[in-house]
Amino acid sequence: MQLAYSPYSLQKKSKLNAKDVGSEQKGALIKVTDEGAWGVADICPKPELGDLSLEQQIISKDVLFLRAMELAIEDMLARKNQKSLLQNKFVKNNYLITDYSSEELNKVDYFNNTIKIKADADTMSLALKLNNLHEDIRVRLDFNSSLNAQQFELFLSFLSEKAITAIEYIEDPTPINEQWKIWNSKVALAFDFQPTKYNSEFAHYHIIKPSRERLSHDLQNVVLTSAMDHPVGVAHGLRLAQSYANKDSGFLTLNVFEDIGFNQYFEQKNN
Repeated sequence: MQLAYSPYSLQKKSKLNAKDVGSEQKGALIKVTDEGAWGVADICPKPELGDLSLEQQIISKDVLFLRAMELAIEDMLARKNQKSLLQNKFVKNNYLITDYSSEELNKVDYFNNTIKIKADADTMSLALKLNNLHEDIRVRLDFNSSLNAQQFELFLSFLSEKAITAIEYIEDPTPINEQWKIWNSKVALAFDFQPTKYNSEFAHYHIIKPSRERLSHDLQNVVLTSAMDHPVGVAHGLRLAQSYANKDSGFLTLNVFEDIGFNQYFEQKNN
């Protein structure tokens, strides 16, 4: 079996998370070839959230490299056997908001839907917007561990009961600590980029990015999302999410980058 790499750089339209720096997302597509059949996958590290760099992923054969190899080989074997990996199902998704400060959160498009907000340390501004949210909008928040315990508790104190009710979960408010157990009893927390294993006492929801890890978990309280990665990575995640198409997933991330020609191959209807 042969292995080839194709590095890429995606141009960001805005910050992708509270810890994001720089205007580019760097990664690499990999291609495995065996007896004329081939398969592809994506390695898209997020060093600002604790991942090893792209070079280190490849040299050390780290987890993102290994997952990409699994997906590329699965793709290759499907092509060799002339078998489609798609189920031709639409996957229901939350709307993604990366810059809530300039976004009108009460748009008609959002009513009776779920929005996911990439949050930051400006908790007062966010709380004011959430306190005035339309009652038919559900909210997911992701702080990417950008707060400390005092900041997060202050944020919770700013929120009205109506806003608390609208929040489905709050993802990675702080680096994980014992206080998560207390917070999780008040408002559902979600576990994603943390240097430890998922524990239901600490977080009600577990965020799984299929392009980064296997779907070997109990999916009752799992939310599937993209890794804000290359369209090839999004495609792998989406085709796996088709088995759970009615769950509110998080794959509407293609538009966070300038289009490099792949977006035309994805069919979208609303969310």
